Amino acid sequence: MVAKREKVTFATNRAGWSLIELITVLSVVGLMGAVSLNAIQSARESARSLHCQNNLRQIGLATSMFEGARGHYPTGGWGWNWVADSVTHPRYGQPGGWIYQLLPYLEANAIYELPRVSGERAVVENKIHELLATPCSVFHCPSRGNLKVIPFNSARTSNIVNLDQVPATVALTDYAANAGMKPVLNRSPAGRSLAEIESNSWMLLSEREGLVVQHNRIRVADVTAGLSNVLWVGEKYVGISNYDVDLIGGNDQSMYSGECSDIIRFAGHGIRPDWMDPGEITAIDGNTIRQIPDMQMRYAFGTPHLMNMNCVLLDGSVQKLDVNMDRLAFSRMSFRHPPRW
Repeated sequence: MVAKREKVTFATNRAGWSLIELITVLSVVGLMGAVSLNAIQSARESARSLHCQNNLRQIGLATSMFEGARGHYPTGGWGWNWVADSVTHPRYGQPGGWIYQLLPYLEANAIYELPRVSGERAVVENKIHELLATPCSVFHCPSRGNLKVIPFNSARTSNIVNLDQVPATVALTDYAANAGMKPVLNRSPAGRSLAEIESNSWMLLSEREGLVVQHNRIRVADVTAGLSNVLWVGEKYVGISNYDVDLIGGNDQSMYSGECSDIIRFAGHGIRPDWMDPGEITAIDGNTIRQIPDMQMRYAFGTPHLMNMNCVLLDGSVQKLDVNMDRLAFSRMSFRHPPRW
């Protein structure tokens, strides 16, 4: 007789996830992902800001070496419609601005030497064109997403005095030197003849409070406010809306130009973060009234970082200045002499 086998069954719990549980889990996963992403982005921006500070530290060191070798700080050059050149003047110096003059002290001698070639003027000018389009990474903040080499805007600038033709492309900088508290614009020679250069109404040292006053050679003895109190170079305002097309000026000339709003700024305009729109002003053209971007912002210092502007003082120390810093206190940093207020 064969015994019957009993069929044994096991109860199993096949209950699924409830909708509330599923939403809760997904919410937690999403929150953790967002926190992790923010942490990664914050770490990356911190690294970019440190890189920017290191650039400024190198600029400060190069400036100290320049002053030690030449007995004065880099000059501003001859103006926005002049560029670096192999031809200089014993009294008025290099037509190109402070950035070009610092290149040999930043291990960028190969860039500096480009226009310093022998031969006919056409050969020299070809090399100047090459120079104007050659970027130097020390002058680029990695936090700013704008292009570093752009087509030259010949509609805005139709003539470069010391070139027969305007350049096709130009390299940009993210840093600008301290030219004082308020904009006082240079007066550059209209032509390249010796007579035009000598007869030009050159800017006087007394016309600006800062460290860049056209061709003037500023020495340590001229900085009575103290080297550790005076701003030398800081980040400049560009504005996110101007990253692709420069609507307000200040970011469309070569970094090797003479002094212009591309390479100098004025502290009286404060510190403007790039996420702040430049604002608009009302323009009247005949019977037409229209709103245009406020081009005064091309004179402001600024920053692509969230709330701090990196800068280097004249003693070579690197600082982080809050964008909400009192404007009067910031303006005081632009004076080479103690202000009387």
